[in-house]
Amino acid sequence: MVQILPYLLPFLILPEMIALDFLLPSLTVRILSDVLHVAVLAGMFWLWLGAQRRPHCIEGNNVTLHRGCFTSFAFAREEVQRAAEMANGSKLPAERSNESSLVWLALPGTPSVEIRFKRPLNVQALFYSTRTAPGIIVAVDDPQGFCRALL
Repeated sequence: MVQILPYLLPFLILPEMIALDFLLPSLTVRILSDVLHVAVLAGMFWLWLGAQRRPHCIEGNNVTLHRGCFTSFAFAREEVQRAAEMANGSKLPAERSNESSLVWLALPGTPSVEIRFKRPLNVQALFYSTRTAPGIIVAVDDPQGFCRALL
């Protein structure tokens, strides 16, 4: 269902826009409501497209990991102690005590790689909060290929 939601969203918003046009008293308020609906729809597509793209870059000794439009994290390749593919359908960090200190740059259930560092690094998590972590869990399209390229 989550995969088709961006395609269904315009069809779900259209009836709401029509219903609000009948319920709202003023033409100005109706137009503002329609403009707001279109802006929210465009913003949802922007977030969805950004989340679909994970252009992680490994160039020489530098590694840059991106999480859509939200955050990115750069570190030296020599800082990596190990990298391993996580099982698809992994649980939230609170449900796995050995991963509670890791920074998640992935959603549970997505193809992910767990990267452990030789020493804890300052990682910028979602919404610009920074913390020191011994490793990260990052979403990648090809976990095995990413692990080979990283190590």
